[in-house]
Amino acid sequence: IMIDSPTKNITPDINPELVAAFYEHLYELAEGDLNSTQIIIIDQSLVRPADGSPLSFKDRLMQRGDPDHPPLISYYDGP
Repeated sequence: IMIDSPTKNITPDINPELVAAFYEHLYELAEGDLNSTQIIIIDQSLVRPADGSPLSFKDRLMQRGDPDHPPLISYYDGP
């Protein structure tokens, strides 16, 4: 499952409870009914699973113009 920008208009500084609730629910699903499903989330904020979670979790920061955190498509320079 790929989820792109689930909190696009709800940033943690505006509504932290809603953002936390969304990710808590998603991680509960990932540990339960979706435990054999790979989930890719593209978002502006990183919300990690709770400590002790059995999920295999990886993250990658991507920023245009930052050689230490290159974008997914190196030659793309769009909006």
